[in-house]
Amino acid sequence: MLVTIIDVGYALWFIFPAYCANAVPVIFGGGRPVDFGKIFLDGKPILGSHKTLRGFFSGLLVGTLVGFLQTLIFQHVLFQYDSVSIQCVAWIYDLARGVSRRFS
Repeated sequence: MLVTIIDVGYALWFIFPAYCANAVPVIFGGGRPVDFGKIFLDGKPILGSHKTLRGFFSGLLVGTLVGFLQTLIFQHVLFQYDSVSIQCVAWIYDLARGVSRRFS
């Protein structure tokens, strides 16, 4: 099976909203933590102070807007739904990775 440049371009176009959603919290993040400052049994925050609600919602908003713009450009309705689902999966993965780092 031969992977062409078009296939690579399509894959990058597909994942682009998640890339944007992952980068935006660095700029617009801060504020109240997702875990609301709760601590685990060992006295450390569950997710840490870097996972914030403002970062989550700004990433979700920007990723959705990027997916919407892609839908307008490419005229393929599924991009809008795919971009939101990919962002949610990426966010859940990021939270799970944050929790797993605590125990390693």
